[in-house]
Amino acid sequence: MKAIPVCMVVDDGYLPFAATTLVSICENTQEKIACYILAHNIPSERKQKFEEGVQTLKGLCGVRWIDVRDEWLEGLVVGKHISVVTYARIFIPEVVKAEEKVLFTDVDVLFQGDVGELYREKFDDCVICAVPEDDVADGHREDKKRLEIPEDAIYFSAGLLLIDCEKWRAGNWTKRLLDDVKQDVSKFTCYDQDLLNRNMYSSYKSLSKKWCWIRQRAKFERANVEYLKDPGIRHFNGRVKPWLCLPSFGRLGEKGVRLGTNSFWLVAQKTVFFDEICSIRAKEGWVVRLLGKSLVQKLIVFLLKF
Repeated sequence: MKAIPVCMVVDDGYLPFAATTLVSICENTQEKIACYILAHNIPSERKQKFEEGVQTLKGLCGVRWIDVRDEWLEGLVVGKHISVVTYARIFIPEVVKAEEKVLFTDVDVLFQGDVGELYREKFDDCVICAVPEDDVADGHREDKKRLEIPEDAIYFSAGLLLIDCEKWRAGNWTKRLLDDVKQDVSKFTCYDQDLLNRNMYSSYKSLSKKWCWIRQRAKFERANVEYLKDPGIRHFNGRVKPWLCLPSFGRLGEKGVRLGTNSFWLVAQKTVFFDEICSIRAKEGWVVRLLGKSLVQKLIVFLLKF
């Protein structure tokens, strides 16, 4: 059986979290995985460390690196909390030419369901499949107005995309998206997500919300209980990432933006970047900085036992 192609887009700062995401994919998937990483300014020694750290993962058929060239991103604009490399996802079908369809995922996510189920989703007549966003009360009405798309369109998340590469290439979608974003970048406050919604709202099929469990969705637990009970993917969207939080003392302590933090750390400690991720946490807050990286790492390991 052919391996399922999973694509990620990362710069050097997010490489440790790509490792965490990949571990979670392989641990929960029965079929083989082919990992493609569109890498922006990642040194060869870091790539080697990543490969050595994941080479024993169950079902992984190897890691294939595709370097993101700076000219691809020329003229693209983002805010200070987002890297311009986020736009590289729109190049995937053009550079992963061997695949008929691919699964793209952000790397601030944990997979807790089998990728094979997601990959077998039917496209019908659409080019991409994605999960609708329901994290704002007005259904993204203002966003749709700003993007000049119909009010009855369903705004979707760009953090997970199942892409029909053949339809994408036939429709020349990469060029169409680049042409649009460069005409007036002021329209796009959510950058590549806005860009994809503005152009592909009528060319995408909705996926179950189980494939994009977000913490905002917990606010509407009664309506989303079936997805929260058995999430296929936990997406840690927003600025409060789990690697910026210490694990809670037992799962009962996870609330609000801390939901899913323990699950993240349980996977992160299995990667070769665990020490580095602990260092990132050790820089947050004066009390934690006072403890230092070594004590922070020991504290994290201790808390994960409960």
